[in-house]
Amino acid sequence: MTTEALFVRISPDLRSAIDEYLAEKGMSLGSGVADLLARGLEAAGAENAIGALEQSLADARASLRERDEQLGEASARVASAEAKVESLRTLAIQLEGAPAGRCPAPGCGTSFNAIDLVVRRQCSKGHALTSVLEQASHTPGLNSTETLIALGAIALLIGLVVASRSV
Repeated sequence: MTTEALFVRISPDLRSAIDEYLAEKGMSLGSGVADLLARGLEAAGAENAIGALEQSLADARASLRERDEQLGEASARVASAEAKVESLRTLAIQLEGAPAGRCPAPGCGTSFNAIDLVVRRQCSKGHALTSVLEQASHTPGLNSTETLIALGAIALLIGLVVASRSV
C-alpha cells in the first residue's frame, strides 16, 4: 500500500484530542490520524443514510398515528352500532313479550304479540292473523293510513332487529 503525505494546520485543542486518542489506542501519529480520517469520512458518508432512515421513521410514525386515529373512529362506530343493535334487541324482546291480542280463528284464542301480527302474520298455532290487520284498518276512530304507517314502522324495527341478529 502506498501512502502520501498530508500537511495540515490544526488547533492546539484538536492536537491534544488526537494525542489522547493515540495514547488510548496505542497508535502512531500517522496511523492514528489516518484511522480518524477514515472514520470521519465513513461517518460523513453515512449521514445521508441516517437522514433517509430518520425520514422513513418519521413517515412510519405518521402512518401509525393516522391508523390509530382510524382505529379509534372505527371503534367508536362499532360501539355506536352495538348500542343500536342492543336497543333493537331490547325492543324486539319487549314486542315479543307484550301480548297484542288473541287469535280470532274459531276455537284457537291463542295470545299473539306484535311480531306475530306484523312479521309472522300468524299465531303460534299457525292460524293467519290478516283478519286482525284488516279489522284494525276499519276500526272507527283510527285512520287506516295512520294504522298502516304504524304497522310499517313496527315491521321496519322488527326487520332491523332480525337483521342485527345475523350480524
